[in-house]
Amino acid sequence: MNLEDARAHGPDRKPHPQLAEVKKVYQPMKIEAVNLDELQFRVINRFDFNNLDEYLLCYRLRPDVAHEKTVHPDQFLQYETDSLCGELSLSVASHDTLNFTLPQLKHFLETLDSLPPGRDVTLDFYLVSKKNPKDHIIAFEQFHLPVVRAHRQFIKHNPTVLLNDAQDSIAIVVFNGITLRFNTKQGIISSIEKNGKQILVEGPKLCFWRPPTDNDERDAHGELLWNRLGFNNLHFNLQNLLIKKIKSIETSSILCTWQVINDNQEKVCSIRQLYTIHESGDIYINNIINPETWVTCLPKIGMQMKVAKDLISTEWVGYGQETYPDRKSAGFVSHYECPTDDLFHHFIRPQAAGNRMKTRYVSLFNEQHQRMFSAQLVNDQCQFSIYPYTDENIERAQHENDLEEADFYTLNIDYRQSGLGTATCGPSTQEPYIIKAKPENFTMHLQIGENQYFDDLFVEKNCIDYFEYLVNTVPKTQKSNIQQIHWESEASAPYNERVNSILTDGQIGNPGNYYEGWVGFFGDTMTCTLQISPSKEKTRELALSFSHNPTQWVFLPQKVLLSYSKDGKKYSQAEEICLPINPTMKQHEQAKVYILRHPIPNKHIRFIKIQAQAVSKLPEWHSNPGEKSWIMIDEIKCK
Repeated sequence: MNLEDARAHGPDRKPHPQLAEVKKVYQPMKIEAVNLDELQFRVINRFDFNNLDEYLLCYRLRPDVAHEKTVHPDQFLQYETDSLCGELSLSVASHDTLNFTLPQLKHFLETLDSLPPGRDVTLDFYLVSKKNPKDHIIAFEQFHLPVVRAHRQFIKHNPTVLLNDAQDSIAIVVFNGITLRFNTKQGIISSIEKNGKQILVEGPKLCFWRPPTDNDERDAHGELLWNRLGFNNLHFNLQNLLIKKIKSIETSSILCTWQVINDNQEKVCSIRQLYTIHESGDIYINNIINPETWVTCLPKIGMQMKVAKDLISTEWVGYGQETYPDRKSAGFVSHYECPTDDLFHHFIRPQAAGNRMKTRYVSLFNEQHQRMFSAQLVNDQCQFSIYPYTDENIERAQHENDLEEADFYTLNIDYRQSGLGTATCGPSTQEPYIIKAKPENFTMHLQIGENQYFDDLFVEKNCIDYFEYLVNTVPKTQKSNIQQIHWESEASAPYNERVNSILTDGQIGNPGNYYEGWVGFFGDTMTCTLQISPSKEKTRELALSFSHNPTQWVFLPQKVLLSYSKDGKKYSQAEEICLPINPTMKQHEQAKVYILRHPIPNKHIRFIKIQAQAVSKLPEWHSNPGEKSWIMIDEIKCK
């Protein structure tokens, strides 16, 4: 198997998802919409020599994708001949174009008058060989047509939701044959049953992490940066929980507020969640997320839950293929269904896989093909993935045989997803596909079972009135207590620009790219004196953030000394900060950012002298033993 073959297929010869993307991008014909209202199009022949006269351009109008017969995503381009609306013979020279219109379809669309909300009308094109029209589709395009939508009629429920008093930290909600247990200590749904059958094992929880892909590991805005932000191990601290009856809509709601911190005890974001439960089996979860100003980007934003293992079949409307924001050319909207186990792609080295974009809704079925659970985002399309493993297992596994099936499926309903990039062999994720940290507000709609309101999955329902106090302002940047920094040593080029502002701006440096927010010292001791603001607080703390990345010759300092002064003249005897690791030991060769914290012993102290001594020589196990090392620092805080 050559290298190109290995990239396209796994050892079992099953094509990798990106092969469909390559085929779509390389297809020899392209169709562009000149005027969708008038159904005017342009076909472009991308062949270098061939005319398109040996092919037929078939097309079909699909007035209601969501209610068509389901297909397996592997057969997304298959169609019945009698479903075609027509075909065109083309004569287009190489690298030439041809404009055409479909007036008969325009007349048909006009007869539709208006469509119920939620219906999609698509026009699909297929370029096929005249000799074997069903044998192979050479190229395809899909367009969503502009059709008048009927006015939405929002449905009002008159629920009779019974909310029992919380016992042993569990509040039980009983309605319409459904039993929902809510853990008031953890602030999450602990389980949902329908007629005695378990549907939801745990969750949903807000999730900002995905098991890193091969590209993420090498991307300057990927895993290294995400780990520094702490998204690989966040701690959700429940601050408040309120159960309240909203009389205007006669239903019970649960409000949770959270503070989210990372392993470095840094606050990453604040969250407010509002659960609203309807007798019909509808559950709405509104999420308001306010990231801290020092947080730069996120791997993803969504909700993750554990669903019962007997939900063996998955149905959805959206893209059938694995798609991501920067890899979706092959996405084809249709009505799909397949075994749940088919929706995770097994790469040789396990990683995030199986994401599907532009999803209107996703439903899960049991062995009797009863619809047990459905999910979507209100007023927005979502992305979803589902697999029989935990994220921790996928991330820990080095090979496919290291995967261990859990006794549940992990279901992700995502609002945003970072792009994949091409960092293993090309550029990092491009700017438009990086999730920049900013306040977010989205609502997930869950439906338990299938009932008279199931069609509402295609009709965006009037959601609940939120509590006024859910509105939150963007957190403000806290001013640094550091008034000035006086340097006795000079930073080394090229990491010597805007030194003082970089170290006190409250923004972290990117450990995947030291040009972004780092100050460097090559083979030298970093020595500086901080002048800090007076404080009434009895306890204060100094925090220093250093990178450790031996493959880049960057090491945590081998020694950090602090001395203090009230007047800037007479300093105390130097104290040594306790280091979390011995930086020269081989077992610590993995890249990481360490935050060194040390208490300031006296509230009257106004000056702090810092000496960070570089590792004098790269250790024997390094690829360049004996050479000088770098110190990289990105932030100094006094709080």
